[in-house]
Amino acid sequence: MSAYTIAMLIVRFFIFSEYGEEEAGYYQALLSIALALGAIAGPMNSLFLTPILNRDMAPRLKFEAAHDFQSNLSLILTAIALPVILFPKLALFTLFSSEFISVFQVVFVFVFWQCFYQITNTYQQLLIGLDDVNFCTLSLVSGYSVAILACYPLIQHFGLVGAALSLTLSNIITLLLINHRMKSRYGSPVPTVLWFKIAFCLGTIAAFGMAFTLLEEWTLTGIGTRSAVAVIYMVVLWQLLSADQKNQLLALRSKLPF
Repeated sequence: MSAYTIAMLIVRFFIFSEYGEEEAGYYQALLSIALALGAIAGPMNSLFLTPILNRDMAPRLKFEAAHDFQSNLSLILTAIALPVILFPKLALFTLFSSEFISVFQVVFVFVFWQCFYQITNTYQQLLIGLDDVNFCTLSLVSGYSVAILACYPLIQHFGLVGAALSLTLSNIITLLLINHRMKSRYGSPVPTVLWFKIAFCLGTIAAFGMAFTLLEEWTLTGIGTRSAVAVIYMVVLWQLLSADQKNQLLALRSKLPF
């Protein structure tokens, strides 16, 4: 956690020193939107995965639980991120003010980082559940060390986008190191099918983010197109769910008071 805090402070420092307080304010707003999504997805880890990983059980069962959770999380993250990706101006205007709308093109990059962070966090928790805390710490420190080294040149060349890229880079390094550990020590790396689901989640966020920054948001065409894409995409996500996952969602829906 200290490595994360230090990296965030250093990124903020370089944004402020290179571009001034106005850009630092934009950075804080973008970070807040991304972290708000994390505040929705993050507790699921503590509620549904961590209690299983903390049990005295065979490592094989812990890997199965982590992979199953990750499979669900990758789809849930996409659904949670979709409204902000499709309507970044609305998100900035609602949460802050019209003064922040000028950085709407960058929102999806920070959302991408936060979703990658949540995906990586699943396997961090797995290593902790396997009592492999030392390597978990090593992977985190390595990832954030790379982010700290890379953030200044990235921020210099790409501004706010560079800040998000440096944070994403830390997650990439951490996840690759953890996957190598899972394969070399436990013989159970991230399954190929799950890599495709993760790529689908992150690829969708990146593709929609880049595409819809080119289409005006506050017009009938913009609103209609975005709404149609959201409906179609949610139908696709539903089709990707297993029969058990669909039944769980339907059972949850039946418990709602409306």
